[in-house]
Amino acid sequence: MSENIEEDKIISEYSQEKPKKNKVLFIALVLLLLGGSVFALRSFIFRPSPERILSNMVTKMSELDSYGFEWKGNIGVVGEDSSVAFAYNMTGESDMVADVSKLDFDFNASIEGTSFTLTGDAIGSGNDVYYRLTTIPVIPLMDLSMIRNQWIKVEVSTDDVEEMDRKVKIVTEKIMKLIKDNDMMKVKEALPDTKINGTDVYHLVVHLDKDVIKNITPDLVEIIVSLSDDDYLIDMPTESDYQEFNRLMDQFGNIEMEVFIGKKDFYLYRLDFTRDMDLSEINNDMLGTLSMDAQINFYDFGKSVVVEIPDDYITIEELMAPMMMDQDFILPEEEIMTQGLDSI
Repeated sequence: MSENIEEDKIISEYSQEKPKKNKVLFIALVLLLLGGSVFALRSFIFRPSPERILSNMVTKMSELDSYGFEWKGNIGVVGEDSSVAFAYNMTGESDMVADVSKLDFDFNASIEGTSFTLTGDAIGSGNDVYYRLTTIPVIPLMDLSMIRNQWIKVEVSTDDVEEMDRKVKIVTEKIMKLIKDNDMMKVKEALPDTKINGTDVYHLVVHLDKDVIKNITPDLVEIIVSLSDDDYLIDMPTESDYQEFNRLMDQFGNIEMEVFIGKKDFYLYRLDFTRDMDLSEINNDMLGTLSMDAQINFYDFGKSVVVEIPDDYITIEELMAPMMMDQDFILPEEEIMTQGLDSI
């Protein structure tokens, strides 16, 4: 009898404890759902609009003093009986505060099965620029092997540099104002956020409005021409030229690309562009396909750039001297006859 009483007591205590536990679990679940909802709502409320993200990116990139980049892409035309392909890859760093920069480049072209390659690098420091070609395509009648792997120094006078810097600053400000005032870049679609090399980024599809481009092109040309010296006359495009340009823009359409923008710093981390086009859309007499793709990656934002100035260089005057005297650069007749089209 006592055993039954003890068992009933245990069951009674358990029955009372169970509702308490259920109530605690229910409250915890409600709090969890409310907390998650508040966090999601907060993220939604405080998340900038795609247009604001794009605007912030333009501002941040225009204020940037130093960065690294890689720009690679392909351009190809395949016709009924011919094909042309061009590939490029450029990597570099720029530091406007230290006034230094460096660049590695690799260009490859293929025309009707014949390939041409040009590779090299460049270093900029103050008023001096150093160039080096590591692979050079053969140029008929000329021997350029002596400048392969040779650093060549190009020096610009301080006065010229200061004047050009002044003009470039003015022109850049005018171009940026022209672009901002005319809302040329527009958001087409906001894609799910993603990561680039571990960094959280916004992912947007944007396009350059062809109608805006058509409208601002005359002003843009005038701004760019203002860079030239007053005594250097440039033939300005005619009304007919602009009409042809507008026709091509109508055929080409809006220029669409994907951009990846940092969620914390609003820097542009990547830009992707791809476009395939039937040549007949440009000209009814043209047959074939035009293919283009490009990707630009940016990194090392705000980091100082260090360059190593070469000491085994020749000046541009030393390079030009034998060319002016028709020496060294002119191939002997027997070599001209056997010269191929391969790169040196």
